[in-house]
Amino acid sequence: MRARDAILSRHHRSRTVTIVVTAVAVAALYGAAPRYDGTFFLSFLVDVVILGLAALGLQHTVGDGGVLNLGQAAFFGLGAYGGVWTLQHWHWTTLPAFGAAIVVAALGAVVMAPLLRLRGVYFAMASFAFGAMMFEIFGQAVSLTGGENGLFLVPPLRVFGHTFIGNRDSYLVVLTVALLCYAVLALLMRSGYGLSLHAVRQSENGARAAGVNVARLRFFALLIGVIPAALAGVLYAQVHGIVQASVFDYNQSVALITMVIVGGVASRWGAFAGALLAQYISVYPRAIEQYRFLLYGVLIAALMIVLPGGIASVGRVALARSRVLLGGGRL
Repeated sequence: MRARDAILSRHHRSRTVTIVVTAVAVAALYGAAPRYDGTFFLSFLVDVVILGLAALGLQHTVGDGGVLNLGQAAFFGLGAYGGVWTLQHWHWTTLPAFGAAIVVAALGAVVMAPLLRLRGVYFAMASFAFGAMMFEIFGQAVSLTGGENGLFLVPPLRVFGHTFIGNRDSYLVVLTVALLCYAVLALLMRSGYGLSLHAVRQSENGARAAGVNVARLRFFALLIGVIPAALAGVLYAQVHGIVQASVFDYNQSVALITMVIVGGVASRWGAFAGALLAQYISVYPRAIEQYRFLLYGVLIAALMIVLPGGIASVGRVALARSRVLLGGGRL
């Protein structure tokens, strides 16, 4: 009984700490809006959260579902163009545009579904080809996407009759959407669906023997993962007032998978940490911007050696090292 009580006590303390840390982090994130209002840094944070949202969906597909999708930028673009079409032609507001973006991205996932018969690097290359194909369509379908010039004068964010203009308002909307998606994915991973994904990761054959439909599960991991990317596409278009095909090319797919790997494949918040680092590399050191993808490669290689779990594992690794040092042992 004492051992059981001790375990329950540790679990309760761990849960309490998690809740407190989460509450403080959320408060700090919302507090950044008034603190940095009118600065370039807030504009930078808006883009970080948008890209982090797209990477969050990819983290679910890759980290939770084990499906290495290298075409996430295609769904980022499908969501953007699908949402903008309804905004400009049907004069919808942001929330209905979200619905349209999800439908369009889901149709893209259905088109991509036959590729799921492939495994490992074969699916990865096929998904990369899918992304490249969609980029060509974005650039050539002038009547739908505006071609290489893109679509201009995209209406600003409008939710429940209120128009959100400026970095401060945009940041609050974008952050709220990202946190809601984060919470939904966290809840999903605690459901039967999440348990099935965990079972497949542990042993695909064992999961099949237990009655899990692995093919269907892989498709849902892809489908659910493209939804945050679609929402990010709409947010990007409305925040910037423009949507161009160049934003959704294969380089963006490489950037998104880099964010997931650098942040930590197994971590949801790691997707945003990876987005922060990737966006910093692409925005601030202008002198090395042309070497951005070289830096991505170096980062991935270095992290695989030093922090295999990505940025998200820093705390866990530091805690483990401190325990070893305090105990007089070696790691």
